Amino acid sequence: MSQEVKISAKGVNFFYGDFHALKDITLEIYKSRVTALIGPSGCGKSTFLRCLNRMNDLIQKGRLEGQICLDNQNIYAPDVDVVMLRRKVGMVFQKPNPFPKTIFENVAYGLRVNGVKDRDFIGERVEESLKRAALWNEVRDRLFGSALDLSGGQQQRLCIARALAVEPAVLLMDEPSRGIDIGAKGDVFRIMRSLAAQGIGILFVTSDLDEVLALSDRVAVMSQGRLTALFDRAEASEATIVAASSIGHGPAAASQRKELTA
Repeated sequence: MSQEVKISAKGVNFFYGDFHALKDITLEIYKSRVTALIGPSGCGKSTFLRCLNRMNDLIQKGRLEGQICLDNQNIYAPDVDVVMLRRKVGMVFQKPNPFPKTIFENVAYGLRVNGVKDRDFIGERVEESLKRAALWNEVRDRLFGSALDLSGGQQQRLCIARALAVEPAVLLMDEPSRGIDIGAKGDVFRIMRSLAAQGIGILFVTSDLDEVLALSDRVAVMSQGRLTALFDRAEASEATIVAASSIGHGPAAASQRKELTA
């Protein structure tokens, strides 16, 4: 199991105006490992995730204290290129958000933004990214059709492919399986495991304990803006995680977990 730290957050506090949303968070994200960030709704999970690639810069009166480093470089240093940072630290949101463009142009978007003009290279990278996101076989004959015509599960995999096209070192995923059906969830879960095996560090937010048990190598528990527990999944029993968190799990998801961990 890799011990190479990709992202290191130390003493992170975040404020929305006077509201203290994150309180002294310290957490490391490792190469090739899947870290689950769990806790009840409103505890600060998504806020922390967005701090890691500076998405919270877009929020008025948002303020961060502490330090977050990517490969030992402070991502909040004045000379940091935020576009380049977001290339290295990709983001997949809770709700699929394909652009109103073709499937091809959705995946090629990040490459074009980063100045890539070689058409052959772009075409190869689009195909490779769609394959890594387990979507190529379903869309290879309609790459120039609208991405908005895809199903919800396909749209989420397209968003994963879009993030992968720029070769991120870390992938942040904010409840990536929420709102899609069980079959599509299985696709997303298998992709996450495959990407970790390829060397990408993954931090995903969830409120579903079954996803934690099926996917994670490490489990970070949040409550009321604080990190309250951190487990190595191999060393923590289901009962330990349940006791540390206030989230539950259900029989439908349990059957999915059994399938994925078989």
